[in-house]
Amino acid sequence: MADTGIGIPENELSKIFSTFTQVDSSFHRQHGGSGFGLSISQGLVELMGGRISVRSEKDKGSTFTFTLPLKSAEEQREAHSEVPVKEPENESPTARILVAEDEPMIRELVIMMLARRGWKTETAESGEEAVEKWDQGKFDLLLMDLQMPKMTGMEATQEIRRREGASGRHIFIVGLTAHSRREIRDECLAAGMDKELMKPIQMSELYTVVESCLSLEGPQSGSL
Repeated sequence: MADTGIGIPENELSKIFSTFTQVDSSFHRQHGGSGFGLSISQGLVELMGGRISVRSEKDKGSTFTFTLPLKSAEEQREAHSEVPVKEPENESPTARILVAEDEPMIRELVIMMLARRGWKTETAESGEEAVEKWDQGKFDLLLMDLQMPKMTGMEATQEIRRREGASGRHIFIVGLTAHSRREIRDECLAAGMDKELMKPIQMSELYTVVESCLSLEGPQSGSL
């Protein structure tokens, strides 16, 4: 993909795939946007085993390219006929996971990541909907975005913990946040979350935190 826009200075190229990063704040004010698009695009490409890169020149435009590992039909037939199928040595535990995230692209990316491990998912687009779906169904884990309409992720977590009350129930809740400040992590834990994950979400980190929550020997609180 190529454009003839404002371009990107060479010393800024390494930052553009980071969440919420934009090269020029005045451009953001004029055209809008949160800076999430490129980090999500990178996540999708890497999810499929590929790589994404950019070439750009200030005031002349940018060119984005990506590569994906593809096999020919003949190579696929050979792979299936010559290589014995092996079961994974350590299968991931089964789980039903509620994904509460109001940003559609991020929500779909997380669902794709979880599907690769065979985990079943349902989604909620607000904190209020997350509480309702938790109340209606039995979930093993809840991935909760902090900033959502109607009811924030922290407010939803507090409400779920209140409803759990003395019942002895406890669903693992993992906060999803784009902020790395220590006070945000402390607020997540104080609200009743068990862990928190930084956006953009990395596949390996997501798997690690989900599996630690699903394991009986996994930690009950803290952050990745």
